[in-house]
Amino acid sequence: MNNTPNGRVEVLIVGAGPTGLLAATMLAHYGVPFRIIDQDPGPTRESRATIVHGRTLELLDKLGLSDSVLHNGQRVFRATLVRNQRILANFPISGAEDDPSPFSFAVMHEQWKTEELFNQTLEAIGGHVEWSTKFLSLASETTGNRVTINDADGNQETLFARYIIAADGGRSPIRRQLGIAFEGSTYEQIAFTGDVEMRTDLSRDSVNLLYFREGFVGFVPLKSESGHAYRLIGTLPDKLEADVRAGRKNEIDADDLNSIFKTQLNTSATLLKVHQLQLYRLHRRLVSTYQHHNVFLAGDAAHLHSPAGGQGMNTGIGDAFNLSWKLSMVINGWAHPNLLDSYEPERKYVAQTVLNGSDKGFALEASKHPVMQIFNNYILPPLLRVAHKIPYARRFNSRLFSQNWINYAKSPSVAAANGSRGLQPGARFPYIKLEAGEHQGRTTHELIRGLNHQLFVFSGSPESTAQIQSVLHTYALPIDVITIVPGCSSAYETCGVNEPTMFLIRPDGHVAFRGSANNLNALEIIRKLVTVAGQERLAS
Repeated sequence: MNNTPNGRVEVLIVGAGPTGLLAATMLAHYGVPFRIIDQDPGPTRESRATIVHGRTLELLDKLGLSDSVLHNGQRVFRATLVRNQRILANFPISGAEDDPSPFSFAVMHEQWKTEELFNQTLEAIGGHVEWSTKFLSLASETTGNRVTINDADGNQETLFARYIIAADGGRSPIRRQLGIAFEGSTYEQIAFTGDVEMRTDLSRDSVNLLYFREGFVGFVPLKSESGHAYRLIGTLPDKLEADVRAGRKNEIDADDLNSIFKTQLNTSATLLKVHQLQLYRLHRRLVSTYQHHNVFLAGDAAHLHSPAGGQGMNTGIGDAFNLSWKLSMVINGWAHPNLLDSYEPERKYVAQTVLNGSDKGFALEASKHPVMQIFNNYILPPLLRVAHKIPYARRFNSRLFSQNWINYAKSPSVAAANGSRGLQPGARFPYIKLEAGEHQGRTTHELIRGLNHQLFVFSGSPESTAQIQSVLHTYALPIDVITIVPGCSSAYETCGVNEPTMFLIRPDGHVAFRGSANNLNALEIIRKLVTVAGQERLAS
């Protein structure tokens, strides 16, 4: 799968973090020839990103990877805001009451564990990472890219890659060589992160955010044999930050942490062991474009976020999933290359929304401005106590963190809304338990596992369903047909169905099309969705 016959490969992936590894794993599942390189000598063992949110778990479930994450991670159900040992509010971070999911929680699963899982999965299906291999340069040509790399033995190699996935991090050499603007700014605050073991009475099924006058520290529980492992993410007290800025300190240690615990947070937490501590600057940045000819940016190469809400790695994994199924369809001859034109409008919209949401929240929480500190200390707490009692606020918060809010309704690769009520193109297909028919007792998310498209047919007669299947068999695109009988009242109500209807579900679980199950001409729209994507929006 990593072979390069005649110096050519369909896809070159640069960067073997979570984004690049998931892209490689999906391409391998689809049988697409690729190579994946990384300049590091091997996988990282650092925690880095830790949170895997509900929507990401749904995507990983389609690849059969969610069970491993659940087994090796620590489940959390809420974010708990604390000041002076007093709980200000609890907010769900997944699983809103009226927006169910098979994963009504997030999982604390260190980045090295996520990378190890993806890497093991990749190797099991015949792929491997070329470590200690550095990208040097590229030259775009009409049908692809001529790339120069330096391998582990120091030898230069020139290869031709039809497509490139630049998953090479926040300092992306590919992005810089292409001259793509990385717009945004660096936060004024100096932050710290660390992996520690400690005794505390804080809940281990919650992300605990402890506030003090000048900032906050997040206590993120990690799975461990001792049950005392935590990831700390926070901002520095003013005096300590001033020492760092002045060069009087260039790192923090256990004594500094204990001082923050006792004098700022007023917590009884007892530090047992420090595995690593580091200072860093936070960035808020987004590329001007996700695509340059046949080069696609993904993950940190395309967007950088604050750690607020743990959205960065999840957004990168979403990029990889979105891009990889589309590339695979095009390379396998199932779709027109115009399908790839939908990658940027779908994923840039997601990254922009995250930047405008959680990152602004971080800027507010960590602000050193006196007015903001007064707001955070005296006005925000009562607002949070009221908001946490309002169902809409809880639902909004849950959907925001889980990324279940993502909707591609404006994408060129989904059909336009047809005016009916209920579920529309672009939306995530809902999680519903079926009460009748051949799938009784199963859920819709069980039925959409795997990487094929699915066509859900509601109220279709056996004759019409047979006709639909006969037409679909003439398409190059593999589509599974799933019949939902009228006895499945929850599905009919949730999807807003009161007449024979069919929904085309993409490999990422989003609805691509809704139309009448009695109109076989609608199947032509389904075919055209992948042949004219990026051009004219199709109405059903």
